Amino acid sequence: MTSICFQSVSQEGHLMFGFTQKTETKNTADVQLDTMKAILDHVDNMILLCDTSHENNVFYVNQTAKAVFEKYRQEMTQVLRGADPSTAHGGSIHRFHHNPERVRRILQDLGSGAKNATHVADIPLGSITLRTKAYPIWDAADPSKVKCYLACWEDITSKVKHEELQKNVASKADELHEQVSYIAATMEEVSTSIDEVAHTTAEASTRGNSAFESANEGQVVVEGAVRGMRDVATLVRTTAGVIGQLNTQSDKIGVIVGVIKDIADQTNLLALNAAIEAARAGDTGRGFAVVADEVRKLSERTAKATAEIGELIRSIQIEIERAVGTMNSGEKDVTTGEEKAISAEKALVRIVQDVGAMRNLIGEISSASEQQASSVRDIAQRLEVITSQQP
Repeated sequence: MTSICFQSVSQEGHLMFGFTQKTETKNTADVQLDTMKAILDHVDNMILLCDTSHENNVFYVNQTAKAVFEKYRQEMTQVLRGADPSTAHGGSIHRFHHNPERVRRILQDLGSGAKNATHVADIPLGSITLRTKAYPIWDAADPSKVKCYLACWEDITSKVKHEELQKNVASKADELHEQVSYIAATMEEVSTSIDEVAHTTAEASTRGNSAFESANEGQVVVEGAVRGMRDVATLVRTTAGVIGQLNTQSDKIGVIVGVIKDIADQTNLLALNAAIEAARAGDTGRGFAVVADEVRKLSERTAKATAEIGELIRSIQIEIERAVGTMNSGEKDVTTGEEKAISAEKALVRIVQDVGAMRNLIGEISSASEQQASSVRDIAQRLEVITSQQP
């Protein structure tokens, strides 16, 4: 009696079997081979059996293989150069091979090798990928003879896509790691730049404070100068008024001197007339003549002194007039200087205000730069943590 033993290789998910010879009855072996085929129809893997002829004709295709071939018939036919996989039964298995001779050598190697020899190959067929494992089935009556070849096909499309997805994810992760590393390095550079900006802004803030203090001091000085110019202007105006009054008084003195001169001239004339009358009177008028002569001399001296005073007064008047002209011109210059000093004071006030506003802005920029530097450093640290956690 001939029995068929089935052995399951669970770690590979394939069904292997062999013949055990107890009685040599060919018909019985064929019957049990049919039984084996019936059993293989219920296996989830795709199973094909081909003979040992040169063409290795397929004499069995299980139901799972038929269903898969029918499902992907159009796609597989295009990939297999027009060979229809649904017609595999009864034809040469090499219809589906790009290099039949290579496959024949593989089968021959399986038939001449170890009893547990196996050939494994992953075959992409369009959008699907099948993993094929080929086994030699040994004749139990003659253990050195191959009864047939079994091809077990497993649909590993999902597995391949998963592996490709993993590779893609790993590649993207590497790219992400590189990008994150680049961003981290860039953030470090940005952090350094912001630190430099913050440092420069802090220096600018210090200089702005110094400029503000200097502007305030300058404002105080200009305010003092303006007050001094106003005092000078007041003094010049007062002096001009006094000199003007002095000029008026000198004019009055000139008038008085003129009156005195007229009186002296009149007195001299009267003294001359008195001397003439005394001369006419003879000895009687001699004493009067002496007095008249003295009066005449006195009037002459008075006239001379008055003339000198007049000359002096005229010189004083000339100098006063010159001083008045100078004072008037000086008053105009002082007024102009006062106006310019006031304008300078107003301009300096605006400068102080602008410097103060600039100082406040620089302070805000400095504070913002420090906050940005702190934020960038925090981001850089977080990116460094992310990159260190990458595989």
